[in-house]
Amino acid sequence: MKRDMDLIRELLLALEEERTPNYQKYSKEQVGHHYHLMGQAGLIVAVDITSQDHKKYKCALPSKLSPITWEGYEFLDASRSSQVWDAAKKEFAKFGGSLPFTVMKTFCVAKVKELIGLPE
Repeated sequence: MKRDMDLIRELLLALEEERTPNYQKYSKEQVGHHYHLMGQAGLIVAVDITSQDHKKYKCALPSKLSPITWEGYEFLDASRSSQVWDAAKKEFAKFGGSLPFTVMKTFCVAKVKELIGLPE
């Protein structure tokens, strides 16, 4: 299964806003896999509850505290603007649409700086 940065961004936005994510385009397996990836990347606090007899990832999120970590908020703040996110996706489409997470985050931060007039 491929990593889908749109889904990761949507899941982070939904967690921050304490709403149900827009799952219309995604299967439960894709969502579970991406929560798992987000936990591995340190974007959220997640407990892997996948059992050995299942092939699909399952994660549990803290029930009372926001599961978003500092790193998760950093990515979310860099990619929050639709203008920034669309520019990043357009740029990365030139490279097949898949680049390392840190490159995408760095691009988004640079685009935010450009939009608000900060030097690079």
